[in-house]
Amino acid sequence: MTLCAATLGLAVVGVSPFGVEEVSGTQEVVRGSVVALLVAHFLLVVVVVMKGKYPTALIGLFLTPVVWYAAVRLARPHSPWARRFYSPARMQRATARAAELDRRWGPVRERWADFIGGSPSVPDPPAPAAPAPSSSPSKQSSGG
Repeated sequence: MTLCAATLGLAVVGVSPFGVEEVSGTQEVVRGSVVALLVAHFLLVVVVVMKGKYPTALIGLFLTPVVWYAAVRLARPHSPWARRFYSPARMQRATARAAELDRRWGPVRERWADFIGGSPSVPDPPAPAAPAPSSSPSKQSSGG
């Protein structure tokens, strides 16, 4: 969310820099329109984040049609958006859609994550068993 706000904030400052005195009426209208579009874009990115679609929101930050499309699609079932706004029937549809999406794209996401972060080579070895503490000291008898 912070990345989104920072990126769009820099875009707004670039479109309408501070301290520019000589701006014609047309330039003010164009700059105001672009700032309004960037704010609307930011709000759509926030909606997509609230729907639990984080990778899509990140891509949509830079590709506007992606965020428009994601904003009208169903939310992930455990997202704040779904918990707040969905009826039981819509939640059921979202759950079924998420299960199908995870079944289809889960292996692709896992391979991508393994490619970027490195796949685990071997599982962690089990921790060595600690010796059980003895409650009484053992006495050795000498045989004789």
